[in-house]
Amino acid sequence: MKILGLSIAFSFIAVAFYSGVAHGQVETDLPEELGTALGIFKLNSQTTKIAGFETFDFFQLKKFRGQNTTDPIINRDGTVSIDGQIQTKDGRTYKFRQGSIKRLPTGEYEEINFITQAVKGIRFEFKGRFLRTKILEKNGFGYSTIRGMFIKKINGKRMATGEFSFFEFATL
Repeated sequence: MKILGLSIAFSFIAVAFYSGVAHGQVETDLPEELGTALGIFKLNSQTTKIAGFETFDFFQLKKFRGQNTTDPIINRDGTVSIDGQIQTKDGRTYKFRQGSIKRLPTGEYEEINFITQAVKGIRFEFKGRFLRTKILEKNGFGYSTIRGMFIKKINGKRMATGEFSFFEFATL
């Protein structure tokens, strides 16, 4: 019995060692570098008519001017300032007025927040996060990497809101 218990314990330690994950650590899909957190993100739904967001095409997270992606400047609140924009299917661009990604003590990036500049009275807000584990959506286009609350305001009044998932759109 002692030999069996020792054998099981050794097997567990060997699996943890060879998998590169030590006890107490959790493997995640969170981006570990600012450069991997940036990109184009599209709504992960095959439903094309979402009330208030019919013309939404994608949002793009970009590095802030002067920001180094390998050694970014971290603000006092643990966030890294980012730039970006929302692009609509009718050709409008809504540049970020402010944006940030929260960096965890582990060095991974998690929370995303941005507010766009108003264009003809319309602006967007987003509060979300990178998912710890990518999720394959049932009616989506791929694996969701971001989920959060998306808000559309017209002349300062909330006109549409919803919690949505987004996938990273590969650009070549």
